[in-house]
Amino acid sequence: ERKREIELELISREEEHSRAILAMQRVLADMTDQKDGKEEELRSEIGTLKAAQATAEAESQTRIDEYKKVMQELKHKLSKIELERDNLLSQAEKIHSNTFEDQFNSLKQEMKLSQAAKEVMERRLGEMDTQLRAASDENQKLKDELA
Repeated sequence: ERKREIELELISREEEHSRAILAMQRVLADMTDQKDGKEEELRSEIGTLKAAQATAEAESQTRIDEYKKVMQELKHKLSKIELERDNLLSQAEKIHSNTFEDQFNSLKQEMKLSQAAKEVMERRLGEMDTQLRAASDENQKLKDELA
């Protein structure tokens, strides 16, 4: 009878161990599924971030290229204005030496207008340069954030 009690106790313990092992296997399977889901979610998020980074870099580069093009155009216009101003100065000197006082004053006025136009263009170039630097800084920040 004692032997029977011990056998029943052993069977009971084996069943408990089996249930415990099954419970641990279910928990492990659930944890593995959760881990796999998180990994997939992270992969998806990384893909989304990489796509956003590429888009932001492309947009930023486009803006930088546009600013550079506009700055080149403004520099070209500024060069034309400076050349025109120099021509006007030269004409003013000739007129002054010929003592055509009225023509000299007229050309002097044109020169002042040309100088004012040059100053406006220089200001615009400065503003464009500031915008270009800001866009470049923004592009660098985006690269740094996504790195």
